[in-house]
Amino acid sequence: MATQPLPSRSTGDRETPDATPPAKGKYPFASKKVGQKRISASTSTPIVSHDIRMDKPHLLLEPVCLIIHQYIEQGEANPRPILPNMFSEKFNPLHLPNDPKPREFKIPGVEEIRYFATLIVQTLELNPCAYLMALCYIERIIKNNKLTLHSTNWRRVLFSCLLLSGKVFHDEAPWNADMSDSFQWITLDDVNRTEMALLSMLDYSVRFSQQLYTHYYLQCREISQRVNMELPSEPLTQSELDALVRRSNNEEERIKSKQKTAMSMQEGPQKVKLAVIN
Repeated sequence: MATQPLPSRSTGDRETPDATPPAKGKYPFASKKVGQKRISASTSTPIVSHDIRMDKPHLLLEPVCLIIHQYIEQGEANPRPILPNMFSEKFNPLHLPNDPKPREFKIPGVEEIRYFATLIVQTLELNPCAYLMALCYIERIIKNNKLTLHSTNWRRVLFSCLLLSGKVFHDEAPWNADMSDSFQWITLDDVNRTEMALLSMLDYSVRFSQQLYTHYYLQCREISQRVNMELPSEPLTQSELDALVRRSNNEEERIKSKQKTAMSMQEGPQKVKLAVIN
């Protein structure tokens, strides 16, 4: 990734993610069942409830948001951006509460990106590793020349990548029907269609190897050092990481097998319904 100088930032003594909503409006959290916990992706090494949230998950999220922000800036400067209608809010708006009407499309601040990502992860009770996985998927579709991250699509792209990350990571993955119940600003049909489109742009590659985990975690630590922030702790132990690698490999094999079967039963690729991970 072509990087630009990052601004100097300091979190001071902040212990939790910034709860201040972005200037354009507040993203209210959906209600959750009290005491409901989610289990990690592993048949042998479950992540118990106290591991669901890192000590300070915002320390991992902050550098991820800075990277996403840079991609959006680069996308806005691109004279020929790749902007599929499926992910564009010009064609498929999310209708979050208090969004300006009509919606203004401009480069979001890091705070707005952070708040939106925190909304998804906390509402669905995802492991903070989802931030790293979502960044990996975003970079994968950008490098595949399938999409340019842009002010018009970053929310839909980030939502879809975080949702996919949760499904790959967790044994008790969030179901699409749960998404439309938890987030009133997106319909079940929209969730399904964006997931299909995302899998297609990823070429059905959802693997998250130990090398990728190490790469993105070290990248976040490096950025934290450069902007004078507290360094994030690792979200996974080695055994948990091994379990995640196995899970992502199995999910990719299952998705590709399902897609191959679907294609063999259709007259042509244009009639194929892409796999939805549920």
